[in-house]
Amino acid sequence: MYSKDYQAIKQNNINEPMPLGNFSGTDGRDSWYNNVPASGFLAYSAAKKTNRVNSGVSNAMVLENTDEGYQYSLMAQITKKFTKGLMGTFAYTYSGAKDLTTNPGSSANSAWSSNTEVNSLNDPLLSYSGFTVPHRLVGSVSYRVEYIKHLASTISFFYVGYNQGRMSYTYSNDMNGDGNTSDLMYIPRDKNDITFIDFTSSGVTVTAQEQLDAFWSYLESDSYLSDNKGKYAERFGKLEPWYNNIDFKFAQEIFTGIGESRRGTLEITLDILNIGNMLNSEWGSYKTFGITNGYDNIQLIKTAGFQNGAPVYQLNASTISAFNENAKFVDNVSTGSTWSMMFGVKFKF
Repeated sequence: MYSKDYQAIKQNNINEPMPLGNFSGTDGRDSWYNNVPASGFLAYSAAKKTNRVNSGVSNAMVLENTDEGYQYSLMAQITKKFTKGLMGTFAYTYSGAKDLTTNPGSSANSAWSSNTEVNSLNDPLLSYSGFTVPHRLVGSVSYRVEYIKHLASTISFFYVGYNQGRMSYTYSNDMNGDGNTSDLMYIPRDKNDITFIDFTSSGVTVTAQEQLDAFWSYLESDSYLSDNKGKYAERFGKLEPWYNNIDFKFAQEIFTGIGESRRGTLEITLDILNIGNMLNSEWGSYKTFGITNGYDNIQLIKTAGFQNGAPVYQLNASTISAFNENAKFVDNVSTGSTWSMMFGVKFKF
């Protein structure tokens, strides 16, 4: 299957000012700050942002159409019914989708400001859709047997496996000064390509070197970041962890003599959803990232100021131990990650 966007929706803020220049260094993206010094240091909080085109109006949103974007999927399936009540099926789906925006909001303004980009949100580049993961596996196997003329038992297992979703690497504050915390992260080429500065939390100073070492250790351990050094992170470029779910069903049928054209059947069922989680609490559990804004953005660092025309950073954590503890995917303890059991009784006639 393949589909192409013809008149997809794109938001445009016509009250956004033009950028005033570019940052120095390898991350030379557009800058909306009007007093970033060419030399010396300026604190992030002291940098004055530019005014809107019309200072008496906030964002002025216009909806536009775009034909940029596409979606496709390929699916293969094998189904086999064996003799003596055994049958199984297995399917694999490969999907891809790219768009300018997944419209992550309830209004034009929130959908625009919650989108992520390197430069202006008015000019988003084609990138991965947040709603499509590349691989999905689905399978089932069941065995049914009738015996002593009045009984039948069926045992079934159902499996589904896929990446939970997609996430974007962004800064936790407004890096480029356009008024939105929606800036995709630049992935440094090496340790010399990013600058951290000291900060003090609860009377304890966390040095720039400590932050750099912790950040770089994470970067090297992450397959997406380590494979894309020297590039900008892509919107929804990071795949979330693989999720496996297995459901179990047992059905016991008892045939009766009720009914003239068909036999009446009393059926007793037992369903165990996410049976892997019942066997091991670490199985069948959804994952969540510890340092995120809740909108599919991983936010490891934040802009702390500007030095010689380039941004400098701090970890988005109060201590190194807090960063190491939270900069990872952990089990999402919720009803969606736990196993459940259901009994059922029905009579068919």
